[in-house]
Amino acid sequence: GTELASAYASSDVFAFPSDSETLGVAALEAMAAGVPVVAARAGGIPHVVDHGRTGLLVELAEAVARHTVVQNGRLTWHEPAPQNL
Repeated sequence: GTELASAYASSDVFAFPSDSETLGVAALEAMAAGVPVVAARAGGIPHVVDHGRTGLLVELAEAVARHTVVQNGRLTWHEPAPQNL
C-alpha cells in the first residue's frame, strides 16, 4: 500500500540481486516510484530493467567475485579500485 510506495520513493536506489527472478515485480514497483534499479542480469530482469536508462544490470557472479574476499576464515566485502561491471 502507501507505506510500501513511500519506502520506495524515499530510496536513492533499489538493489535487486536475485539471480532467479522470473518477472521482477519489486523492480517494477521501485521504477514506478522513480527509483533506479541495480539488478542481476538474470531471469526476467533484463526484460524489465533497461540497462543505462531505468537502472543497471550486473553479472551477479562476477560482482560477488570482485567484491568478496576470505580473510581469517571469514567472508568479507571489499571495494576494489573502480571498474565497470
